[in-house]
Amino acid sequence: MSVAQTNPASKAMKISMEAIKSLRDRSSASIADVKKALEASEGDEKKAMVWLRERGAAIAQKRSGRDAAQGRIESYIHHDGRTATLVEIN
Repeated sequence: MSVAQTNPASKAMKISMEAIKSLRDRSSASIADVKKALEASEGDEKKAMVWLRERGAAIAQKRSGRDAAQGRIESYIHHDGRTATLVEIN
């Protein structure tokens, strides 16, 4: 007697590459996050966008307590005075 095993990946919803590309272009999120968002929202792009925003807010909240203890800030102003750059390196 053999026991049939189910593959958890087979239960996941099949998400099209076009949907992933479309949402990734609009959100600039990673492909893995976009795919997770679409799977969590059952393919609904509006719900997936909300999921990505909530995830981004959670990540930002987690990182907000970090201090930039070391680093350097440099500036450059071009001789014509119209172009300038400010760079922070941690």
